[in-house]
Amino acid sequence: MPAKTSLSKPQLARLGDIVAEPCWHGMASIDQVKDAISDGVFRLYDFYQLDRILKRMPRDVGFSANAADIAEYCTDLPTYYLRNARRVVWLLMPELPFEREICKAIATRKPPAKKYKPRDRIFSVAPDALPQDWHRALADMDAGKLGVNGRVPAPSLITSTRIKLTELVKATLDAKLEEKLTVEATIAYEKSLLNRKRKLSKVTLHSSIRQVRDFARYIGADRDVIEHLESRTRLHENRAAQSLPQKVAKVLALPSYEEIFGRAFDLLGEAAQTCNPRDAQSRRNMAVALTLFCPFPLRVADTMMRFGEEILLNEHGYQLNLVISKSGRRFRAPVLEEFAYFIDQLILQGLGDEYLADKREECFAEKRLLFVKHDGTAPDPRYVSALWHEALGTGCHAARTKLHDEFASLGARGVELAMRACDHRSERTAEFYRTQAFQKLSIERIHADTRSRIFDAEWKEYFEV
Repeated sequence: MPAKTSLSKPQLARLGDIVAEPCWHGMASIDQVKDAISDGVFRLYDFYQLDRILKRMPRDVGFSANAADIAEYCTDLPTYYLRNARRVVWLLMPELPFEREICKAIATRKPPAKKYKPRDRIFSVAPDALPQDWHRALADMDAGKLGVNGRVPAPSLITSTRIKLTELVKATLDAKLEEKLTVEATIAYEKSLLNRKRKLSKVTLHSSIRQVRDFARYIGADRDVIEHLESRTRLHENRAAQSLPQKVAKVLALPSYEEIFGRAFDLLGEAAQTCNPRDAQSRRNMAVALTLFCPFPLRVADTMMRFGEEILLNEHGYQLNLVISKSGRRFRAPVLEEFAYFIDQLILQGLGDEYLADKREECFAEKRLLFVKHDGTAPDPRYVSALWHEALGTGCHAARTKLHDEFASLGARGVELAMRACDHRSERTAEFYRTQAFQKLSIERIHADTRSRIFDAEWKEYFEV
């Protein structure tokens, strides 16, 4: 426990003078301030720093100052003054917007980001080190031109194909081979994949060899190269089919929806008790990421939503209204009240509920991102998936697979609902997002439907032993 602090009469008198200022009216009493300092909640010195900042503000502004005011009138004060003052406000008046404004003012003082030296490439070469004819082939793919085999890969596969080719070149250089698509080069590449210290999954091995094969077909490589890659692709495909894919294992290990929501509520509670603004905001963001993207399993590219654009508000509450990046289709869905509560917590960022209307109006007016850092800046585009991975061990794409598995218990109607929620129009595409759990639940559903059509007498005569 913090050590008790005894205040002298002059100190008590000064505290009384400070709290008697007009800006303190209705904020905190002299007894609250005195008890907090005496109990070691914060230091008297920190309280004086808060007072110094308040005295810098224009007349009648006080605790209603915004970040711009603080930045303008406290330019010469060291940053630790602001940090100490923010902590006092958080501990004494945790639901006051002034604490958030001090955070934003501190953020404007951040030094420029350090430039880190790029990491050395271990398994690949730089993309510009690829042979010129491969560069041209990849450019043709990007332009949508048909290859020698009369096909063009999907845009999402072109990026990963480029990565596999940089790995292939690195393997050929290490084996002192010519940078060409030969049988010897592909053998060296396969060996490099198999000899990694951190073993690759059978699915990854199959995917890597398959994409090199598809590139060989696209550019019309020698027949012996294509035949070799086809045979190796079949081998790895058979091995992958006999193993439990990592994606499936991670999805099956996910907790129930009830447990996920319970974890989200715990995160909000932790955020309320966390003095560090960065950690508190991270917990709020994680809580919303876990809850919102269970019923709305959007792709990672569609998770960076803005108020007033992808998130709308009407008399019935929040509504999602976005264009799916991959398909270009419109996605509209109302947000239930239970999930709306979590969105409100991101709007408030620790403030009291009485500020919700004003802060909500501010977010929609500014078209603020749903997920922002503690200083109001935008996170990485893959932020939501990173939060899922931190909390559950897998990215938010797993929510799509989990939804398919969970809805399988509803039979054909469940399949239809899951496909609609995940923006899947093709049954073949949806199949990639299902696991053995889907098959198990589907079979159980079929058996249940079948049993429901059997009369009790028939069941007793033909099925009971």
